[in-house]
Amino acid sequence: MMLSNDEFKFDVDWENISESSFDVEYDKVWRQKMKDGLFRYALDIDDSRAIVGERTSYFVQLNVNRAVKKRDPQLMDDIRQPFDGTKFNFTQIAEEEIMFRYRRRGKDETDDDRSDDLIIINVSPLEHGHTLLLPQVDDGLPQILTEYGLTFAIRVVLSSNRPSLRAGFNGLLAYATVNHLHFHAYHLDRMMPLEKHKVNHLSGNVYTLDSHPSKGFAFQIRSASEIDAVVKDVVKVANLFLDERLPHNLYITRGLSFDKCNMSTSKRDCLRIYLWARTPSPGLKDLTAFNPALCELFGHFLVKDPQSFAIIDEHFLETTLTSLTDESYRKALPLVRARLEEDNQ
Repeated sequence: MMLSNDEFKFDVDWENISESSFDVEYDKVWRQKMKDGLFRYALDIDDSRAIVGERTSYFVQLNVNRAVKKRDPQLMDDIRQPFDGTKFNFTQIAEEEIMFRYRRRGKDETDDDRSDDLIIINVSPLEHGHTLLLPQVDDGLPQILTEYGLTFAIRVVLSSNRPSLRAGFNGLLAYATVNHLHFHAYHLDRMMPLEKHKVNHLSGNVYTLDSHPSKGFAFQIRSASEIDAVVKDVVKVANLFLDERLPHNLYITRGLSFDKCNMSTSKRDCLRIYLWARTPSPGLKDLTAFNPALCELFGHFLVKDPQSFAIIDEHFLETTLTSLTDESYRKALPLVRARLEEDNQ
C-alpha cells in the first residue's frame, strides 16, 4: 500500500466522509491484529465526556488498562539522550505487530542499505487505530524530530480521507517512553477545537497559538507542494528548542486554513501542525499518574484513574495546560522570532 502524493486529499468533511483505500486497509489490518490477540488488552474506553469551558472545550476519556498493562517506560534524563541499542527499541518487536512496511531508497543508497519505514500496532492502545509510525527504523535514531520522520507522519495522515486520523510526537523529557524515533497515530472520532482555533502570524510559515491554554506554535499545509517547506520550518523551531533544552510535543490534525478559523463548518481544508515547548518530565514515567503529553496539549485528556475522572473539571484542565506551556512559550517566543528574522536577512 503506497503513500502517494497523488492520493493525498486536503479537503475532507466531518459530515461527508468517504474512506480512501488506505483507510479501508488500515482499519481492516488493525482490527485483525486485535482479534489475533496481539494487544496487551482489548480496547475498552471505560468512560468519556466533554468539558466545555469559557475559552475552549476538552474531551476526557478514562482508560484504566493503559495504566496497568502498558510496557514499562525507559529512564529519560537528557533532551539529547543517544539511542541505546541495549534498551528496548522497535527493532525488537514481533513481526506480527507490523501492519505495513514501506521500502525506502534514497539517492545514494543501494538495495542493501535501505532502512524501512513501518506502521505497527501500539500494543497498549489509547483509541481505535492506535499505531506507531517508525521512520528509518533500522537506523537507530533517537527520539528527536527529523524532517524525514515528520514527512512520513504527514504522508500517513494525508493518505486518510477520515478527519479523525491524527498523529503526534512526544520528545525526550516530554513523556516519550521509548528513545527510538517514532510517532503516534490514532483515530479520535470527534471534531476538536484546535482544528480551527485562531492563530496569529509570526513570520513565514510560523504562527503562534497564544489565545489557548496550551500556548505554542502553529503551521499549516494546504497542498502537497507546501509539505517540504513547512516541514523544514517545523524542524527548525524544534531544533531551536533542543538547543535551548526545551522539551516539546507535536500534534498533526486536519483543520481549517488559518484565514478561515472563524467559520462554522464541518469541512476541513488543510493539515495543522502544533508544536509546544513545555516543562520537562525527567526520570521514569509513572503510568498510573496523570501524564499530559501530545494528546492533552491538543485538548484530548487521557485519565487512568476513575476517582480522578469523576472530579476532573475545566479549572484543573486549564491550569494544567497553562502551567505546562506558559513559561516555556514566553522563553521560546523571542528566540523563535530572532531566528526567523535572522533567516530572513
